[in-house]
Amino acid sequence: VDPVNDAPTISNITDQSTNEGTAKTGIAFTVDEGGGADEDAETLTVTATSSNTTLVPNANIIVNYTDNGSSSASALSPTLDITPVGDFNGTTTITVTVTDNGTGNLTATDTFVLTVDPVNDAPIVVELSDTTVLEDGDFNRPLSSSDVDIATNGQTLSYTVSSSNPDLVTVDTSNTDNQGGGQLDLDLQLNQNGSALITVIVSDSETPSMSDTTSFTLIVDPVNDAPTISNITDQST
Repeated sequence: VDPVNDAPTISNITDQSTNEGTAKTGIAFTVDEGGGADEDAETLTVTATSSNTTLVPNANIIVNYTDNGSSSASALSPTLDITPVGDFNGTTTITVTVTDNGTGNLTATDTFVLTVDPVNDAPIVVELSDTTVLEDGDFNRPLSSSDVDIATNGQTLSYTVSSSNPDLVTVDTSNTDNQGGGQLDLDLQLNQNGSALITVIVSDSETPSMSDTTSFTLIVDPVNDAPTISNITDQST
């Protein structure tokens, strides 16, 4: 009776999950040459691929495995380490293939789904530098923020602004587009000078919300105002 190469075997790998930006390591399974003792000397090769290479490139799947050749009468126990691309979430099907070096290079495969759950990322606001202006004039400054979750999870951004000295300057926002763009409007109070700390907070729409803050000092320099004189009525004598 001539021997026939039997296909190798691979155990079932259950579906896995991890958080966005977090590697999933130590995913264990077993492989075996299959057949009888005559195949124990075969060498097995284990590979793994991803169906969604935007989320998990094939290069981000590490197979931890060494075949011990003729000493491998028992099933071998590889593990997988999978690292998703940062700031991406979703699902991918991982296909694990074991191939022997016997006649025909027979294979066995198992698949499982890796789910990468979203994690809320904080927005980032562009810092505003300290500013000096003259009294009695209103002005505005552009606002800009970014958040990776706008593209991946459809989040929106909103602004909250405040002035430490509303008797000098009051603040508001306008032209905001929910994507991080907008305008900071500063209303200087008439004939007032001094300084105020202006604080800008950008928040995302997730629950609980995450935010980022920038502050700058506004200095309002005095302007010489013309003197005044009261009205003198017409006189007679």
